[in-house]
Amino acid sequence: MYNVKNNVRFACDGYKQEKGRMYVIMAWEGIKHTKEFYKRYGIDYGNPVYNILRTDRKLYELGITSKPDVKFPYVRLDFYGSTTQHGCVHGVLTNAYVLGYHFPLHHRPSDQWVEYWKEKIAVAENYIDQYVHRRR
Repeated sequence: MYNVKNNVRFACDGYKQEKGRMYVIMAWEGIKHTKEFYKRYGIDYGNPVYNILRTDRKLYELGITSKPDVKFPYVRLDFYGSTTQHGCVHGVLTNAYVLGYHFPLHHRPSDQWVEYWKEKIAVAENYIDQYVHRRR
């Protein structure tokens, strides 16, 4: 909605390939539907760090950050500001549950999430289309 209201013609995210099996929206199938959604409104949607495993080290190599190892879960858990990475306490618990319990014991391949994501995109499209129609 922000992009449509402000005529911003691009959008990017920090989705990571290795998270695709945990967060279905980050799987390539989800990204494909998201790209189509943005394209419908003339917005170029990209995933510039999708194939970079250690973005913290890449930023260091480019001279953007002063330390090479600042991201959880790879190096340390620090919620009090001595790193440049933000903290998400419940994210740690979610990751532990999904990767340590749910997937090993219960994960069955399914395309059910694709239909769920398409439904959510349809809700967003309806909302945006109503805004565009009112604006005319």
